[in-house]
Amino acid sequence: MQALAKKAYDLDRISESSYRSANIELRKRFHAKGYEEGKWDVEKPLMIEQAIDLLKEEITLDELAHHIGIHESGPTGLRSLLSKCVSESTLEEIEPSLGVDEHGQIVTLSQN
Repeated sequence: MQALAKKAYDLDRISESSYRSANIELRKRFHAKGYEEGKWDVEKPLMIEQAIDLLKEEITLDELAHHIGIHESGPTGLRSLLSKCVSESTLEEIEPSLGVDEHGQIVTLSQN
């Protein structure tokens, strides 16, 4: 917001007094809420969650990882990367359920 006020002032769209007033008001509002320079809430991208939500019935997390070329597991795996921007409930919906077949082998069960 301060950058917008500065740009408006630099382009002579607002007066010096308006620019000063805008900065004073912005400082009051942001400092009253406890915001300090460099300490902002991290925004999560909405489109990634929406895309995963749309794909959850069509593809598993492993298949998606294969299609986009992420083959590692652990901290560099797709689930770990997505957990930074997608809700846990959405990730759980795209991961297949595991079960055991008649031979005791773990199998992936259909999500449908």
